[in-house]
Amino acid sequence: MGVRARVPAVGVGAVVAAVLVATGASTPVSAQPSAVPATGPATATAVPIGASPAPRPESEAPEDTRGPLSTGSQRHSGSTTENRTIAQRLASAGSDPALGSRVSAVVIDATTGAVVYSRNASLALMPASNHKVTTAFVAIASMPRTKTLTTTVRTNASRSTVWLVGGGDPGLTVARAREMAATTRSALVAAGVRSVAVRVDDTMFPPPTMATGWKTSYMPGDVVPVRALVVGGRDAMDTGLDAGVIFANELKRLGIAVSSTVRGTVPTGTSTVTSATSSYIGTLTAQFLNSSINDYAENLHRHSSRTAGKGTTWAAANGHALSVLRARGVNTTGMAIHDGSGLSRSDRSSAATMASVLLAARRDPAVNQVFTSSTGLPVAGVSGTLKSRFAASGTTCARGLVRAKTGWLSDVVSLSGTARGVDGKDRIFSIIENGAANPTEARYAIERFATAATGCT
Repeated sequence: MGVRARVPAVGVGAVVAAVLVATGASTPVSAQPSAVPATGPATATAVPIGASPAPRPESEAPEDTRGPLSTGSQRHSGSTTENRTIAQRLASAGSDPALGSRVSAVVIDATTGAVVYSRNASLALMPASNHKVTTAFVAIASMPRTKTLTTTVRTNASRSTVWLVGGGDPGLTVARAREMAATTRSALVAAGVRSVAVRVDDTMFPPPTMATGWKTSYMPGDVVPVRALVVGGRDAMDTGLDAGVIFANELKRLGIAVSSTVRGTVPTGTSTVTSATSSYIGTLTAQFLNSSINDYAENLHRHSSRTAGKGTTWAAANGHALSVLRARGVNTTGMAIHDGSGLSRSDRSSAATMASVLLAARRDPAVNQVFTSSTGLPVAGVSGTLKSRFAASGTTCARGLVRAKTGWLSDVVSLSGTARGVDGKDRIFSIIENGAANPTEARYAIERFATAATGCT
């Protein structure tokens, strides 16, 4: 469900990936399959990826902390036999009864785009938090990785009122809010002011509403209503006023009387007293991938659209995401986007779409850097939501070899990412199941599927 809170890019001449639409049983592919052309027959769903964009200047990139996947102790040169063996293992793992009947799965060669395995690859299902892969891709495709978000404190000429103005930073902490209050207190005292009214301005985003497909039980425990002012990690239905109260209480503690704390739009003619700047967009994006932070995903979902001039409503953000994916050549057949976190039960994505997004991410240097950073996509047995996973018999060998995004709702289990093969090859995989009788057993089956994609034993 998520929480509150190095491979080379392929050049212009790369083979275009395609994902077969499996209409029935699992379909293993022979040793060295040919990629299906993007303009192929109606029986195939293409996953076209265009030319790689030029890398961003190094001066624009945050520190590169990428950690490559382990090569594994069993690494050896690729062979026809090894490819065939992995395909056979995937066919077995992909037909595990624990997965149930509503499964969409695919594995492709990350370099050539050739299909290694597919089962109902174009079947669009609820992706759960695997949808965060899409949100992350759109965020980095829409905004510079070094973009930051700023929360400001402003005041009028008489210093009688101070406005706490949200900039949509989902990572603002209690400590930073109190630091801003301390700086504000110093400025007020210097001006001879000992009493103020506090106003909260979170109008960068519209008043929050439920996303289509959200359960009322999700808020505020799984996700808070999306506002432009929030102190991260606090279960508040009105995060703007919650932040305002934290700020006002610190002013009071420091000796400034506060007559009221209410919502109010900052007028023109005010001046900045102090501000707090967020981490880089690239850092925030990596964090919500690694720890599956719903609130971060929802805020950046809106920032992506806002940066593109499309607005910050649900409709604007959802529409922008789809337009970015299509512009980057991602296969969006059957896709439905209703939020940024994947909590919506109306979201739909197929394994073919997820693999297409991951392939596009791999071929974009800026996105790839975020996805493969040490705080980006979790690594099995090492980090994030996969740190304690792949512990069951038959899957421990994949620890350090699988980098992927997890997904979990009461009736959804998903996993999409990259598997480093014992033959040294990277394979992009995605598997989504809906409605399995035992979700825990389905999760173990999905881990066995990802392990099969590595070929390790």
